[in-house]
Amino acid sequence: MARARVEERFKTLRYFIDGYYNQSIDDEFDGRIRDFRDYEPKCLVNALRRELVDLRTVVAQADKETFKKVETRGAS
Repeated sequence: MARARVEERFKTLRYFIDGYYNQSIDDEFDGRIRDFRDYEPKCLVNALRRELVDLRTVVAQADKETFKKVETRGAS
């Protein structure tokens, strides 16, 4: 149940990682962010911004359990 909440909470981040970052040859994060910003609707760009802020909060609070769920989902 908690895993589903984490996946829903970071679904745009997952879309970005799967569709832009993992598909790149050079995996330059800044370049992939610019591509995302340039090619996706503003609502998705804003959602990604919110999720990145949320992820920073997870890291700042040392919420290892949530971070591990986000990270593990990224490996699959």
